[in-house]
Amino acid sequence: WISQAEYDEATAEWRGQKQPGGGGNPYQSKIAYLGRDYISLAFQRFRQNQIDEEQLADYLEMKPRHCPSSEFLGQRAGSFKGGSGSSG
Repeated sequence: WISQAEYDEATAEWRGQKQPGGGGNPYQSKIAYLGRDYISLAFQRFRQNQIDEEQLADYLEMKPRHCPSSEFLGQRAGSFKGGSGSSG
């Protein structure tokens, strides 16, 4: 157990370490949350025209309008097998 004084001191220190306005990188958070393999597979299926943009967005838990500009998310999550150029 720790005393109330020790707890208060520690929480004050932790609050002082918080970066103002810093929420981290949302794309890195998405990769950490969903996993590299999962994201790579979703983009692979999209590039193979097995799923559409709306399905990709659903799998990646983002809005469809964010998917084309967020394709690098899949590249950051891991290399695509079979190339990185757009198909179609």
